[in-house]
Amino acid sequence: MEPAEVPRHPGVFPCKVKRADDERWPRTTSYALWVHDVLLIHGGPALVKTVPIGVTGIERGRRPAPDVKLKGGDPVSISFRSDDASVFEVAVPSRFAATLAGPFPSAAEGS
Repeated sequence: MEPAEVPRHPGVFPCKVKRADDERWPRTTSYALWVHDVLLIHGGPALVKTVPIGVTGIERGRRPAPDVKLKGGDPVSISFRSDDASVFEVAVPSRFAATLAGPFPSAAEGS
């Protein structure tokens, strides 16, 4: 997939990603896509950087994320545990909550 095609690809959603222990959210918006239990994060200048994150489970389900600036509505976030045992949080506009939950649909219901 070419970087310019990423935001228009089926199943891709806009997001912001941070480690759970970080206080601030990044300023730039990334785009993500689930492939089985791996979350592919496309970001960086011109979306040329792709980071695969293997996810083993949910640390905390859907919750409001009022401190995140994202176009498209009320942001919500879900915290995931990666296969290296680190925890990261992903925020999306609320209309993408079910898509963000990916293979963990109960996470979209809240914590």
